[in-house]
Amino acid sequence: NSFFSFSAVGDSSHEHKLYAHEIAKMDLKNDLVVLSACETNSSHTKNDLGLLGLAKSFQLAGCPNLLMTYWLVDDYASNFLMIDFFKELKLKHTPPQALRQAKLNYLTQASEINAHPAYWAPFSYYGKPDVVLSQSIQIPSWLYSAAILGFLLFIIIFFKKN
Repeated sequence: NSFFSFSAVGDSSHEHKLYAHEIAKMDLKNDLVVLSACETNSSHTKNDLGLLGLAKSFQLAGCPNLLMTYWLVDDYASNFLMIDFFKELKLKHTPPQALRQAKLNYLTQASEINAHPAYWAPFSYYGKPDVVLSQSIQIPSWLYSAAILGFLLFIIIFFKKN
């Protein structure tokens, strides 16, 4: 069964696990999900829909665009690629363009050994190829008003106590 584990190494209890079938039932609606851990694109859960891996689970939950890995990933390569991927997204590249450029940037600085595809090739993008993700977070004006009101109430209560 595909799952995320939020427990210590060696803890075999099920209470700290989030299973693929549970993710599929969520209402997430994110533009992009990035799962850069090892083997996040492996499918092991057999159910009515066939194999249900994390990719399909997130798509069913409303996340159409995913960045995942096929096999074990090197920590340094993964770190470099993810930082560069998000830098490229900030430049308004589509996710496939951003991933491609991050891989090319990695290869320009990698040693001969680290340039082997085992280090950079496990990362794959699934989703809409031409989507440009919004880089700005829209904060509703009522939230600003609530924050100011909360701050003023804090000041009033603080000075009344003193």
